[in-house]
Amino acid sequence: MAHPGDASRFGRLVAAGLLLGVCDAWDLRGASSLQQAVLPQQMLLQQRLQFQPQYLQPQMGPLQQPQLLQQPYVIPGSQQQYLPQQQQYLPPQQQQQQLEYLPQMQMPYSQIQQMEAQLQQQQMQPQQMQFPQQQPQQMQFQQYPQQLMQMPQKSFASEERELESAKAQLTELKEKMETAEKRATQAEKDAATARTEKKTLEDTARQLQSREQAVEDQAIGAVRAAKAKVAEARGELTDMETQLRQAQADAIQARAARAAAEEQVLLHTAAYKVSKAQELSSTWAQ
Repeated sequence: MAHPGDASRFGRLVAAGLLLGVCDAWDLRGASSLQQAVLPQQMLLQQRLQFQPQYLQPQMGPLQQPQLLQQPYVIPGSQQQYLPQQQQYLPPQQQQQQLEYLPQMQMPYSQIQQMEAQLQQQQMQPQQMQFPQQQPQQMQFQQYPQQLMQMPQKSFASEERELESAKAQLTELKEKMETAEKRATQAEKDAATARTEKKTLEDTARQLQSREQAVEDQAIGAVRAAKAKVAEARGELTDMETQLRQAQADAIQARAARAAAEEQVLLHTAAYKVSKAQELSSTWAQ
């Protein structure tokens, strides 16, 4: 028969096992936080159960129904609670799907007291804590590769040399970055200057184009005005030619009329002379 305090003691033992797993993971891998060392918690609990099968197997004796925990169990470092449920005990191979409860095992009270004494001694000396039959150097967590477990130990001098080399590389990288930043700044300045010059040239080209357009428009206007004046002069010349022809015709008519008038004058003069001669001859005849 189990002792009445076995349930709480067993819960403390499991919590201590989880805490030891956290410490081992912290020492072996140098995790930066408790959450990184124990995630996923269900996988860690399963590994603890597999490492300590002798504490999970019931003792030889008459078969009895195992008693469940009477209080909710909380895994350290998390906010999840595993409430007791009325389920039967399952072997470790099937506990991956049935981790919502922690059944109470059948073990002697003396063995539980011995485990509590070992736990208290380990809590007083945290640097030497080792769970019984536990080999933390061989533990493999799913989120860490096995190569990290087998990294060789380096001396302090080699680490210092590597640190100095890393510092030198970092300094060189910083200098290269500063040089690249200076070049980028100069390139930006050159690009800004080029953009300004391009804008100035474009403005000058637009001004020249405007002036050329104005000169072209002015020349076209002058040519059109000259053509208009030439057309007007041609019209005036045509009028003058017409007037000249008319004047020539008038002059010809005037000469013809003058010749006719002179001829009439000569005829009248001749007729007058003939009449005078006749009168004289008649007078002389008498």
